[in-house]
Amino acid sequence: MITAIAEKLTNKLLSNGYLAAAEKEEIAYGLFTFLSRCFFLLICIFFGVLFRCFFESVAYYFTFLFVKKYAGGYHASTELRCIILSSTSIFLSVFCIYICKFVSTLYLVPCLVSIFASCIICLFAPVEVKEKQLTTEEKKRFRLYSIIRVILVLLIEGICYYFSVFDICVAISIGVILEGILITLGKKMLHSEEM
Repeated sequence: MITAIAEKLTNKLLSNGYLAAAEKEEIAYGLFTFLSRCFFLLICIFFGVLFRCFFESVAYYFTFLFVKKYAGGYHASTELRCIILSSTSIFLSVFCIYICKFVSTLYLVPCLVSIFASCIICLFAPVEVKEKQLTTEEKKRFRLYSIIRVILVLLIEGICYYFSVFDICVAISIGVILEGILITLGKKMLHSEEM
């Protein structure tokens, strides 16, 4: 679905002379990435409006993207599976934010779990996919970037907690927890493929 749109746009750009044939694959991938992020942002906003936690859902989504950029994680085998799993993950994440927002005694739980998830991310990042292998130098750089990003996110989470902005604190925590889960799944899948 998103791939087809990205390919059509790329072919249109190519036929109109806006890009060289050598750039086609890179542009198609870039458009796919941009369109899929916009699509999932819209889904996240939809659930955020539905559960009356719009700002929290957006904070969760951008936290997740920020950490995932260099850390990697689980990737679905097909685009349809990716859409279904990602939409389900977004739904469950926003629902957890909603529950914590209205049951204030649960605020501390995701914050503590996010510390554990952060350790997992720092230990296992980056998790690469077999289609896009990283060089040794890239792995070192991506791990460093992942650790820096996790530390920044934890710092922001701590500041939010200190100033009692618990709703955003929980949203940030859920974004980190989801990435921790995806890193674990991605590492497990990579390990099972190697055996």
